Amino acid sequence: MQVWHTGLWATVAQRIDVRAKVSVSINRGTPGEPLPNPVQCSSIGQMAMPISWLGGSSLTAALAADLGRLYPTSIGGQVGLRRSFSLLPK
Repeated sequence: MQVWHTGLWATVAQRIDVRAKVSVSINRGTPGEPLPNPVQCSSIGQMAMPISWLGGSSLTAALAADLGRLYPTSIGGQVGLRRSFSLLPK
């Protein structure tokens, strides 16, 4: 198996965190049982943006895809609201 992986993490407009990750793999199988069309590409894009009127909250979103012939092509997404707080007094 060979895998190439790369990622990016950036802040856009000084408030939106953006991440992107991509992996490309070649899965050749086992000796005596090679896999046909062994290339697979998996990727995800994520973002998080603070919501000032909800103090300590962020709006999050993600979109992921798995493309290739090793596994079925699939795409998924998620939207969320994240709240940060501390249980310990300051």
